[in-house]
Amino acid sequence: MNTEHEILKNLLLKEELELLDTLKQKLLSQKQFTKEVSAVLAAAINRAQKQNKEFEKALSLPIKNGVKRAFSESKQSIIDALLPIMGQLIRKTVTNSIRQFVTDINRTIELGFSSKALKWRWQAYKAGIPFAEIVFQKTIRYQVSELFVINRENGLLIAHVGANDMLKDNNAISAMLTVIQDFIGDSLRSEDSGLLSAEIDDNLILISTGPKAYLASVIKGSPTGRLKQKSQQLIENIHADFSEILVDEDKYQNIVEFDDYLRPHLITKSLLDNSEKINWLPWVVILILLVSGLSYWSYQRTQQFNAVVDIAKSTPGFFMQSVIRKNSGYEVTGLLDPIADISQLQTEHVKLQTRPFISLDHEIVQQRVLNILINYPTVKAVLQNNIVVVSGKISRENRQKLLQQLHNIIGINTVEDNLNIDNREEIKSFLQDNVIVNQIEYTLSANKLTLQGNIKFQDYQNFKSGFNAIFPDVIIDEENINIINSTDNLIAFINQTSINLSKYQQGDQTQKQQLQNVINSSHSLISRKGKIHVAIIGKSDCYGKDSDKYSLDRAKAIKQIFIQQGVNQNFLAPKIKPCVTFNNHPVQAKLTVAFKLE
Repeated sequence: MNTEHEILKNLLLKEELELLDTLKQKLLSQKQFTKEVSAVLAAAINRAQKQNKEFEKALSLPIKNGVKRAFSESKQSIIDALLPIMGQLIRKTVTNSIRQFVTDINRTIELGFSSKALKWRWQAYKAGIPFAEIVFQKTIRYQVSELFVINRENGLLIAHVGANDMLKDNNAISAMLTVIQDFIGDSLRSEDSGLLSAEIDDNLILISTGPKAYLASVIKGSPTGRLKQKSQQLIENIHADFSEILVDEDKYQNIVEFDDYLRPHLITKSLLDNSEKINWLPWVVILILLVSGLSYWSYQRTQQFNAVVDIAKSTPGFFMQSVIRKNSGYEVTGLLDPIADISQLQTEHVKLQTRPFISLDHEIVQQRVLNILINYPTVKAVLQNNIVVVSGKISRENRQKLLQQLHNIIGINTVEDNLNIDNREEIKSFLQDNVIVNQIEYTLSANKLTLQGNIKFQDYQNFKSGFNAIFPDVIIDEENINIINSTDNLIAFINQTSINLSKYQQGDQTQKQQLQNVINSSHSLISRKGKIHVAIIGKSDCYGKDSDKYSLDRAKAIKQIFIQQGVNQNFLAPKIKPCVTFNNHPVQAKLTVAFKLE
């Protein structure tokens, strides 16, 4: 049954089935489908372009993106392809500029001493502008023949006014300018990059860009900078007055008021109107004010920069490597010692970038010394040429410690030790162990011991000899101490004592004790000094001519008593006080013997 059914189907639908198989292969086979579409694609595009106005708009964006991608992926190939064309344009532009420059120079030379040249020089002097500018204004003519307003995103022509004789197809020139602009932007990797001017034959195309569209001005001749400013101002005014039209593609090339707005800007010539008088004084004043303001601003910035540099260079312990302006302040880079004082650099306008190091600046080395001396308040130090001289009072224990610390400071080569040992604690200990502390009072300062009170001579001598042996640099102040049986006291006692020999011989105990004290004092002085001379002076009442003889006898009698008491006779010298005048009656009280230590 199935076989008969298949035979019947082939008899009735054979041609239709073959046609369906062919269509299936064309539709489902990508290769076959591509072949069939490519055969009719050109005709379809031509037909769609003629019958459907939206077709060009639909294709403009993908074509533009495709061109951009081709530029980015095969930039060098496209540059190589465009190089012959761009090279010719550049050579022609440079040639025309040089030719125009030479023509202007020739014209200036020809008119250098003519009446017209003299007149122009006078006008330049009055107007306050260079003579070359007057020549340029007088000799150069230009004409703005056509204006194109072109969409910046898709390259569509928005409006056009002018003679329309440059190119027959205005859309073609807008597309050309858009493609060249995109090429330059991709090559320079900048969205702001754009074609500023291009030369085609004798025409110069000047481009003024805006956010949504750009203005292409076709100019014959040489435009001035003022024309370029006017073109830029025009595109800005177009964005302000026709912003809605710039984004509505349905209204492109069909806006009468837009064309009327552009037409007055088709300038036929630009010559300096000799009849127009320009008041240059306000402009000169403004220029002077601007120049003065900029000069003052520049001067202030320079002064501020120099001040930062000077502070950085003069800061001890900071080695400046660089100073750069950054944002509204300065960035200072350098090496910083940990103890350096950088308070002058720590302002809101200065940012520091530092790395640590050990400075050898004099101030930093001196600060290291002072940091150590904080622990030694009685010590002073002077630093000069890497040599530190220390002086003051210090204990023996701290002395070695201080000297070692100073030697370890980087930047010090030599330490001169002028320190005095402070022995106050040791002296206190010595005094506490000595018996005189119970007899006298004392006051102890850095290098001086002050004594006050009464003390026996021998005790004091024993104390003084022991003290000086241990503390030779300490001064003993004896002004307020009374030394019993001191040498001075003994000498004073001997010199002030006199003996009445008659009373002594009669057994007067007072006279005997006084003479014994003199003899004892003499013994003490001899033991202290080793050798003395005691003058024994006999005195009389000068009654009779033999008074001096009797006086000497009395002195010799006392000398014998000294010798009997163990005093060496070589230390004794009997003498008299001779009479100058004689008395008529005897005076027993004047028959005395005095003593004087010589």
